[in-house]
Amino acid sequence: MAGRWSFSFLFGQKDGGGVHARAEKLANSSEGNFGYEDQAKGDSAGSYVFHRQGKKNQFFKEMADYAMHYGKDGIPQLFEFLKDPDWEVRCAALRALGLIEGKKSKEILMGYIQDGVSVEEAAQAALALGGMEDPDVTRLLVKKIGEIKREDVQRALMDALAGRPYEQTASFFQTYLNSPTFSGEQKGSALAGLGFHQSAPVELLASFVLNPDEDVRAGAYQGLAARREAQYGQMLLGRLS
Repeated sequence: MAGRWSFSFLFGQKDGGGVHARAEKLANSSEGNFGYEDQAKGDSAGSYVFHRQGKKNQFFKEMADYAMHYGKDGIPQLFEFLKDPDWEVRCAALRALGLIEGKKSKEILMGYIQDGVSVEEAAQAALALGGMEDPDVTRLLVKKIGEIKREDVQRALMDALAGRPYEQTASFFQTYLNSPTFSGEQKGSALAGLGFHQSAPVELLASFVLNPDEDVRAGAYQGLAARREAQYGQMLLGRLS
């Protein structure tokens, strides 16, 4: 069923404000300061020492702070965390790399979106890549959609695409949602993701509520339920009464 669509909830990658807004809020908040502000501003990214003794979530937030503070200079240290034996640490490093715009971080994340990589890491890399501002990321995600075979990673890629600006993805989704090649469950997941990310026109979601496929209808309703437009909320109530 289409209700399984959300990888963003699983990995905590996106909220309503997007990954960059969330990271900026964290970097500017007193609760997010787990290390780098304790060091002199002149210290280099390479000499920074991470604090791993506390809770994991604090360590993961520290990685995000580090990425936002040092930018491209922080890539080598974050890359080292991709070798960590703890998969959660590796995924946190992938999330942090997604906060650093640039060719190198894109290449690393693209390299992890492979069928031979663990589902958790491949999915996290897709979501981290989707959070970048570079418009070319949309093309890269669409390319990966055509290459990846595993359904779990496909859903993460779809979620990442759903969070991109709709003007960049309109052609892809219009083709995808009307193609006989993809299942109702896949289409429903895409519709639910488009609604959650507030990216696509509401009219697109509403056009699928009478689709003969149950999974497509369910995804359209989930997408509409996530939207704020009052008239479509009334339509949903009418359908459920």
